Amino acid sequence: MDAAPASRTPDRAAPHPHLVFALGALSAVAWGLTALYFASGRGRHDFLGYSKGQDFINVWTAGHMVLQGRPAQVFDPQAFLAATHALFDPKLPPHFWSYPPTALFATVPLGLTGYVAGYLLWSAAGLLALAWAGRRLFSGRLERWLLLASPAVAINLLMGQNGGLTAALWLGGAALLDRRPAAAGALFGLLTFKPQLGVLLPVALWAGRRYRTILAACASALLLAAASAAAFGPGSWQAFLTQTLPTQFSSMSVWQGPYQWFAPSVFMGARLAGLSSPLAFAAQLPFTLLGAVLVWRAWRRGGDPPTRAALLFVATFIATPQSSAYDMIPVAAAALVIARRSRGLADAILAALLWAAPWALLPLNALHAPAIPLVTVWAAVRLAQMSGEPQEPSAAAPTA
Repeated sequence: MDAAPASRTPDRAAPHPHLVFALGALSAVAWGLTALYFASGRGRHDFLGYSKGQDFINVWTAGHMVLQGRPAQVFDPQAFLAATHALFDPKLPPHFWSYPPTALFATVPLGLTGYVAGYLLWSAAGLLALAWAGRRLFSGRLERWLLLASPAVAINLLMGQNGGLTAALWLGGAALLDRRPAAAGALFGLLTFKPQLGVLLPVALWAGRRYRTILAACASALLLAAASAAAFGPGSWQAFLTQTLPTQFSSMSVWQGPYQWFAPSVFMGARLAGLSSPLAFAAQLPFTLLGAVLVWRAWRRGGDPPTRAALLFVATFIATPQSSAYDMIPVAAAALVIARRSRGLADAILAALLWAAPWALLPLNALHAPAIPLVTVWAAVRLAQMSGEPQEPSAAAPTA
């Protein structure tokens, strides 16, 4: 049966003002760099020759291809690149589509827009979804605004990615878990369009005996998959399995340079350290097991729900070999949980490092010094400790 304590962050004293100032200063740097990025280049192109809002070109192109009646071709790397060149610029560097057919639903409205209007619509939708989830996860206004201003949000907007949407599903599901377990499961099921981010969700839900949520998540995921097959044709799934997945695996195992700079995983850190892909996967395995064990123990034991949720967010980035800086908005939420529960200087430093991680990742990985996994492991271990510590008395959180 499902437990029923409140899932929202308790109404305790806000994080220490000095720590709030540090987090705000780090955010200001990240947003300043983002503004410089958009001010650079010419027209719709950035200073590197890519489209501004770099990866947004993928969802925008996919939306146009779907409305042109070519959904299965989205999963063909050559056909997709040709469409990108035809729609945007023949000189644009290569891009490819990397998601299952379930992700195509979000692209359809973008097929009706120009590039700039579509980017603004996409970004606004992600921010609104994140604001909704943040309001339900955090009872304090300070944390809600800090989450929206986090460096992770800035880099997600710079990359034109879906981090706001995935974070909203993840954070919203965590916030609704105790009061509306079926709704939480429905949100988790929708997250399957980016399955690598849900790698530890089954561990957490099973350990926490959240059986209604598990059933709702399975139903939501199956309905979404069936709807995508009906809307885009079963050929889209065949193309995804035979063309997109091999391309995605190849990109993880072979590609070098900027592609690696955005990856906070142990797997990519091992590749940057010079290990072959098989050895990098071997290096990843014990960290995947570590993340699973920490989540299982914390969710089985019970304790503070927001801290357990924060542990799940951070441990996922330890456990999955495939993730990116723009996926790390839930890690920013975890940094805020650590900041609120900080017991001293070490916790404050940890919160600041975790907060800055999506941007610090880029220069560190570029220098072949992949240190961010050390931060996420430290954070996961500390959150596992915090989840079993007693909480100060708190006011009841209002219902969603």
